[in-house]
Amino acid sequence: DVGCGSCLSSAPLAAAGSVPVGLDLAREMLLVARRSGAEVVHADMSRPLPFRSGVFDGAVSVSAAQFLCEDAAGEAAPERARRCLSETRRVVGGRGGAAVFQFHPPPEAAQAAASLLLAAARHAGLAAALAVDQTHHTAA
Repeated sequence: DVGCGSCLSSAPLAAAGSVPVGLDLAREMLLVARRSGAEVVHADMSRPLPFRSGVFDGAVSVSAAQFLCEDAAGEAAPERARRCLSETRRVVGGRGGAAVFQFHPPPEAAQAAASLLLAAARHAGLAAALAVDQTHHTAA
C-alpha cells in the first residue's frame, strides 16, 4: 500500500487473505497503522523503495499519488513520479502482478496531474489506463 497513511485501504486486502505491507513518509500515520496491527515501513514513495525486486504480487495506492504531482525537496514532480512508478514496477515484479493507483488532484490541476502520471507509468514500462473520479463535481 504505497502512501498508506493509517492503512485504512489495506484492511480489505488483509480481510481477503492478502498480507499487505504499507509504506508512508508520515511517521504519525504509521503509528496509527501499527496500532491497528498493520505491517508498515517508513519510506518516501518518490525515492528508491526499501524492498527486494519482485517481492510483491501487487501494489495499491489510494489518495496518495497526487503528492507525486508536486515538486518537493528540490526535485521536480515528473522525476518523482517516474521514480515511484519505476520502483513500484521493480518491487511488484513478474508473476502477472499489477499496480493500481487512485488519486484526487485538485480540479484545476487534474488534467496536468493525469498526464504526468500516465507519462511516468509509460516511462516505467507499465501499461497505463486512467479512470476519472470527479469527486469535486456535484452533477453526475
